Amino acid sequence: MEKKVHLKIVLPSKVYKEEDVYRVVIPGEHGDLTVLEERAPSVLTLRSGYIKVLGESSAEENHYFIVGGVANIADNICEVMTEAIVPEEHISEYGIFNYVNWRTQKGRKKAVLDRYRRKMKRVDERIKSKPLE
Repeated sequence: MEKKVHLKIVLPSKVYKEEDVYRVVIPGEHGDLTVLEERAPSVLTLRSGYIKVLGESSAEENHYFIVGGVANIADNICEVMTEAIVPEEHISEYGIFNYVNWRTQKGRKKAVLDRYRRKMKRVDERIKSKPLE
């Protein structure tokens, strides 16, 4: 039987995703790290970036954008604890940049958040209708 890595992505309020994967690439503070089965136990600080879930042939199956965090790797379990995650279907070049800036600023008011949501909706619609080259 083939061994896999158990990936668990945890947000402050809930467990976002839990699945068995062949390998996963996480955005470490000092560079990306590929987690394979039987890896030595580690605790890492994560930077904002992509978690890439790789299949058996190293082809990318899924990816998620996280906003910093910590990874605990031990006993074929990779547990990623992060402040926020952007699902794959909501990823856009401009959306991530603005989302990270918004998460790092303090004291946002409801009116500002509403404007942000409207603006990002328009940007995402424009990107979907005319892809960047």
